[in-house]
Amino acid sequence: MKRSIVSLIMVVVFLFVSIGIAGAEPITISYWTLFTGGDKDFMDNMVDLFMKENPDIVIEPLTAKWENYYDFFTTAVAGGNGPDVAVMHMNYIPAYSTMGLLTPLDPAVLQKHGIKGEDFLDVPWQTSIYEGVQYAIPLDVHPVVLFYNKALLDELGLLVDGDFVQPSTREGWLELFATIKQKTDASPYTVGISTHLYREWFSLLYQNGGQLLSDDFTRAAFNSPEGIDALRFFVDHVLKYEYSPAGLTASDQTMSMFFNNDTVMEGYGAWRTGGYERVHGENLGVQPYPTFGKEPAYWANSHVFVMPVQPRPISEEKLEAVMRFVKWMTEHGVLWAEAGHIPSLKAVVEGSEYQSMPNRPFHSVEQLEYVKFAPPIIPIQEIEAVIFEELQAAFYTKTPEQALADAERRVNLILQR
Repeated sequence: MKRSIVSLIMVVVFLFVSIGIAGAEPITISYWTLFTGGDKDFMDNMVDLFMKENPDIVIEPLTAKWENYYDFFTTAVAGGNGPDVAVMHMNYIPAYSTMGLLTPLDPAVLQKHGIKGEDFLDVPWQTSIYEGVQYAIPLDVHPVVLFYNKALLDELGLLVDGDFVQPSTREGWLELFATIKQKTDASPYTVGISTHLYREWFSLLYQNGGQLLSDDFTRAAFNSPEGIDALRFFVDHVLKYEYSPAGLTASDQTMSMFFNNDTVMEGYGAWRTGGYERVHGENLGVQPYPTFGKEPAYWANSHVFVMPVQPRPISEEKLEAVMRFVKWMTEHGVLWAEAGHIPSLKAVVEGSEYQSMPNRPFHSVEQLEYVKFAPPIIPIQEIEAVIFEELQAAFYTKTPEQALADAERRVNLILQR
């Protein structure tokens, strides 16, 4: 009789525990991103797949255009209304951590969840640490690359064994652009006078042997023969040679041109790869960014996960959920690579699935040696905005020399504050 009573009690207890587990509310995580271009759908798919595999966690995403994202982020977080986890550009960590808007990541918590620095690409991991404090976990590296339309190049007889061979000199590129312009109405190589202009100029600046700032980051170094040559190259490309339409001031204009076969080639961020593949399929070609200067160099940045500060300490349960989400996203970086980004985990980059993906020109850590990141300093966001404004002026109201001299003066004022 006693055994029966004990058994009955155990059954009742089991039922109550089971009901409690089954009825437990999933943990909800608010997640903000700035992916509104060709990579948005890929991020949305990753979030949906994570929730499918982790039904005890609900991700509430919010996406804002990156042009407005950081103003929105700053205002919301400072007002105590920030998300649990967010995406940020790597080189903005110094500024936002200094403003007190980012939560330091406890090394013990990262270790507990198997998030280890040696597993990540070196530059994004090291730059996610500012003044000895870890503030972020890298998601990717996204360099500028060369996109080209194989079908158009084939029609022009410019493929070798079915693919494109890049000229090895600037003169060779200019001859190629002249040939394309002579043979077709499509733009040989589109240059948009949008914010992306800064990335292309930055790449050629370093290809020429120049640099953005002095080694100690105390003064501008770009108003140099290398920087002036880089800017003049793109100004002449548009205004003198007319290899690209003038006045393309919105980034979606160049994207539309490539979609509609109005562009033969384009230098742009790798994040457009997935969207272009959907339109052009096997006719899309992707290679490392052109070397218009003396040696290869490609602008790049990284997206990283950060935890904005909260008005109240985050619960252990929510912290556990955030870490599971971030770890899952990095471990499934091959899904993010479908958009065109380079995964942040070395094992994913070296894995067979990523290695077999076409149109991903960076298949080893060694290939990233030519990638160039902007200096990780507090005012870099303001500095880049000033430089772009002056670069843009060189297409309308100033000479390249005047534009970079004005940019140098303004940037030095920022650095001297």
